[in-house]
Amino acid sequence: MSRYTPPEQSKAGQVFDIVVVVVAIFVALWLPLKLGLAGAAKSIDALDAKTWEALGQNPTMASIWEKLGYTPETAHDIIQNRFHYVIDWPTLIIMAAVLIGYSSSCSAPPTASTATSSTKNSTTNNAKDFGEARSCG
Repeated sequence: MSRYTPPEQSKAGQVFDIVVVVVAIFVALWLPLKLGLAGAAKSIDALDAKTWEALGQNPTMASIWEKLGYTPETAHDIIQNRFHYVIDWPTLIIMAAVLIGYSSSCSAPPTASTATSSTKNSTTNNAKDFGEARSCG
């Protein structure tokens, strides 16, 4: 039995793959922020007295804020910008149903015996062991 040797990818193909992955990661992280689905809180917990003590800052923390050029008034919005956790139950249930439905429609992965056999035998064993393979893509 010969050992499988994957085809070599060109440098241009590797660069293209890297660009696609980086763009996909950027879009996956940026798009929810842009659509307002994730990120900073939508409201700021306002305080009447804008002092370091009212903002919950000790003298050491206040001195660091001041070194950065902030006053209690200018740091107020940053410190009081709290993330409010809210679960959107209908969306969560729909997402879970889609994921469960998708995963249940996929065929089982090949076993160790079919993964190490040749391509011709693997196709035969897969059909024999698992029935007709279904596509997950």
